[in-house]
Amino acid sequence: MELLKKIARPRPAGTIQNMEITDYIGSYLENLGYVTRKVPFNCKVWESQDSYLVIGGNKLTLQVNPFSEPFNGTRRAILVRNLEELERVECEDKILFLTDYLAKEPLQPKNYPFYYPDEHKIIIDCLEAKKPCAIIALTGGTSMSGLKPFPLIEDGNFH
Repeated sequence: MELLKKIARPRPAGTIQNMEITDYIGSYLENLGYVTRKVPFNCKVWESQDSYLVIGGNKLTLQVNPFSEPFNGTRRAILVRNLEELERVECEDKILFLTDYLAKEPLQPKNYPFYYPDEHKIIIDCLEAKKPCAIIALTGGTSMSGLKPFPLIEDGNFH
């Protein structure tokens, strides 16, 4: 139980909290006789700030992908519901709203070695090729996440 108290807390990759916990776990395992090895890697660290959308004077709070580039400006917006609409839409330098089929479940990160379904690859490749200035996903709940709404894209390699 003592171990869980020390490690069961937020520890995003790249943060001091994560380094402290991985050091603790390494020491704990070494004390049990295991050989451990650390493999360092560079990692983006995101600090949350308020994000919102203003439409007709109404300010709506947004949950942002921790790897999103900042956007501040006014643009035309387009809404797409499915892959066919996404493939046809001209949305370069526009705000792209995703809903229905395109926002039904979190998209796996690009190049994730353990699970990256073709369906997600097609959507992500299409989104990157279309070059919208911002993407806003209208999500609800999903069995893959306890969050409602849930984040659609959380990927440091998505551009």
